Order: sequence, then C-alpha cells, then structure tokens
Amino acid sequence: MEKSILDIMINRNEFPIIFIGSGIPRRYLVKYPSWEELLEEFWRKAEQENFYGFLNKERDKIGDLSSRIDQDFEINVNVASEIEKIINMKFYNGDIEIEGLTQKEAYKNDLSPFKKALANRFSKYQIKDSYLEELAHFRKMLVKSQMILTTNYDTFIEDQYNKESSYNIKKYIGQRGFFQQTIGYSEIYKIHGCISEPKSLVIGKTDYELYDENSILISAKVISMLLHSPIIFLGYSLTDRNVRKLIKSFAMSLSDQEKEELEKRLLLVQWEKGSEKLVEQVINDPDLGCRLTVIRTDNYSLIYDKIAEINQGVAPAEVRRYQHVIKQLIIEKGKAGSLQSVLVSPNELDDIEKNLKDRNIVVAIGDSKLIFNMPNVVEYILDYIRDDTEQNNDTMLRFIASQNNNILPFWRYLSEESILKSSLAESEKEKLRKRLRTFVDVKDQIDLLQFTEKYNSLEEIKNAGLKEYHKHCVVAANIDTIGIEKCREYIIDELNKIKSKGEIKVPTTLRRLALIYDFRKNH
Repeated sequence: MEKSILDIMINRNEFPIIFIGSGIPRRYLVKYPSWEELLEEFWRKAEQENFYGFLNKERDKIGDLSSRIDQDFEINVNVASEIEKIINMKFYNGDIEIEGLTQKEAYKNDLSPFKKALANRFSKYQIKDSYLEELAHFRKMLVKSQMILTTNYDTFIEDQYNKESSYNIKKYIGQRGFFQQTIGYSEIYKIHGCISEPKSLVIGKTDYELYDENSILISAKVISMLLHSPIIFLGYSLTDRNVRKLIKSFAMSLSDQEKEELEKRLLLVQWEKGSEKLVEQVINDPDLGCRLTVIRTDNYSLIYDKIAEINQGVAPAEVRRYQHVIKQLIIEKGKAGSLQSVLVSPNELDDIEKNLKDRNIVVAIGDSKLIFNMPNVVEYILDYIRDDTEQNNDTMLRFIASQNNNILPFWRYLSEESILKSSLAESEKEKLRKRLRTFVDVKDQIDLLQFTEKYNSLEEIKNAGLKEYHKHCVVAANIDTIGIEKCREYIIDELNKIKSKGEIKVPTTLRRLALIYDFRKNH
C-alpha cells in the first residue's frame, strides 16, 4: 500500500513550513468574516447602501479577466479602496469616530483611519466552545512548524503557539523579515500585516500593488527552505489567489525533476464538511505548473496529530534559541579575536547571552545527559531549591556521594531504587545508603540548631538584627510558622548573595536550613 504524504513527511522527519489562511480562524473563532463579509460589514459602517449593487458595478467596470479568481480579487480590492476613501473622509469630517485614534494622531502618523478601524475589528476574538479540544491538537502541531506564513491580520495563531511553547514565536510583520537575515526557525511572517501595526495591513488596490512588487522575496525565501522542509497550506482553498500566485511563482523556478519531488512536499488541506476520513488526491494543475497533493477532510485533528509526530529531539523554538546565541557567540564575538571554550548545558544559554560583554566564547551544547559540569555546592543547593535542575540523576547522585559534609538537601534524588538504577560504583552507592540511614528525622536536625527563638514571621526575623548564621538557625526553627514558600525564597536570596561574590562555600547553618526545608518539602 502506497504511503500517504503525511506518512512520508513523518518518515523524513522534517519540520514543515505552514501557510495559514483565514479558513483556520473561521473554523475556530466566533463570527470571523470572509473577505466579502468583511467588506460588507465596513460598507455598512461607512453608512453606504446597496453593497452588492456596487459590487456589480465594479464587475461591469473591470470586464472579463482571465479567470473568475482574478475577477473576484480585482472587485474586492477596488471595493476596499472605495471603503477606505469614504471612511477616511467621514473621519476627518467628524462624521464618525474610531476608537483609539484622534484626527491629530492619524494626520501626524500618516495612518489611514480605515486601517485603524480594521485593526480594532480583529483585535478581540472569541473561541468557539465546540472546538476547544481540537485546538489543543492544533497547538501541538504549531510548535512543530519550522516557520509559519499567514495572510491573517489577527494574533490568533501566535497566541495559540505561545500558549503551547515556553519560547515565544518570533514575529515579522509585512515583508520586513524577507529583507533580513533571519534564523529560519520558530518564526511567523504576517505577510499582509498585523493589527499591532495598522499601517502594515494589506487591503486596498495600492496595498496589493506594493505587495505584488515585493512578492518575489517571499517566493525566494520559500524556495530556499523547500529543499529541507515540506510545505503545508491550511485554511486556504485551491482557488485562493494568494496560494496560486505563490505556488506558481516558485514552481517556475524548479526543474522537471524538482517538480516531481515537489509533489511529495507540497500539501494543501481542504475543508470538506462532515468528512471524518482523510481523502488524499494528487492534483495536476497546468496553470500552476506543477502537481501537488490535496487532502480533503473535516477531521483536522488527524492532520494535526500526524504533523505533531515529527520529532528531531528539540522543537524549532529551541533550535532558534540555540542558533541565536551561537550566532552571537561565534560569528559576532569571534571577530574580536581568539575564542575561549566553555562547556554548558542548554539551560545556561540565557545566562551566557546576558553576560557576554567583551568575552569571546565558544559553546558546546548537547543533551544534558551527555554534556554537563559537576556543580559546586552553591549551584547544587540553588538549583535544588529552585527545582530547575536539568542534570541527569547519575550526575546528581555522584555529586552527593562526593560530599564529605553530609548536610545538604537530597531527598528528591535519593532513594534505594534510584541508587540501584544508577551507574555509580559500589563505594559511591554505599555512601548514599549511609546518608539515607543517617538522615531519617527532621526533629534531629532541628534539635542540632544553636538558636531556636520563636518568631511570628520572616520579616520579624530579618529585622531582629541577628548575625547571618544566627538568622539561618532561627528561620529553620520557625519554618512551620514562616511557611515553606517564604523559607524557599529566603534560602534562594541567601545563596544568590553568596554566588554574586564568586564564593562556592555555603555556611553549615544555611546547609542545615536547606536540609530542613527539604525534609518539610520532599520527605
């Protein structure tokens, strides 16, 4: 049985480029308009009558074109231009008001009042309750996209992406991103503009003329990515002018052999009401100059789940993060002179970027199971209390076994099961078992405190004028009164003070406080 195009994409394990059109927000958002519906809505806001009569006049005016697609497009951009002219005139005459815009602001910023009204229209949206479950699948698919291109004005796509990923997607508005040297991962290109910049919106005849002049940049960007990434169209029709123009322009640049390969890398998902299956068909369109695969369905979750199976070990957002830092480290800093090497785990990249200054560094990045540094005591306790360690368990167990001073938190890592599963030497394992036998009761640790005065709050202790070691003991003795979270914040603050001085030693009293906190939190 021949494999489906989605299965081929999964086997090739390549993050796709995804084009998202208005069909996607129309599927998920309440009262999201088509282009014609949007024009009719603003025609009425402009206090005009007989909308379809005006459309008919425009059709007679432009006459027959090569295709109905081109004819509808010309009518719509002409109507949009007319609406813009009417609304702008009424705004400056004081006949209508536009929220968030004054005549002075519009004039000074050379901002079309119509485009500001258009941005206002799409600034808020409401998700349909019936699609909440499918949206969860949509988000998982989005974070597997190498890059996203959209003609939509609203922020629905990037909002959904950022809801799923802890690394926000990089946004380029208009055609600026095509003029820049970009990373090429975890990026969204709002090619018809975005509501955050009303001037960028492409809606009228002049806007499209300027857009078409530069559309070759989009084609060039896509062609360069096509060698390594499949392309998927969602929320577009095969009759959509934007889709046809784009496919046609980059198909013209391909050889016959490359066009054959394109068939396995170019997918258009077309909505077919009520269809639960994925009906796949290869379309040969002479006007486009290539063949492509079309999947017709109403079961979009199946599509999303297939794309979400693509797995390269790290998500595109993480690739962009690493590439950005490496570029700054090696390309930009390397120009300054000889490079110094340092070994880091991925979770340290942000700190390195913040502290680059004039240092020249090369970074080795890898899975934290393979690349790691043995922590010092300050780093170990700080990461433990913050609960953000990315080191593997064997590394942590080996560090615990290496400590002659037994007073430090360990319960989250250490158990008889974790010792058995570890790759440590028997002598190291015995040290860990001894620790388990020694530290069995938090009361024993509290009894060893030198100072046990009673206080009502952490602030009261801080204001009591106590020496640091005295304060550590008193906080530990009053941990139940102070509360776990307040105690956690206090320990982190104390460790950060030590770390900022470049010290690696932690006072025994602070170690014991961290151990008592660990008992209360994890044992």
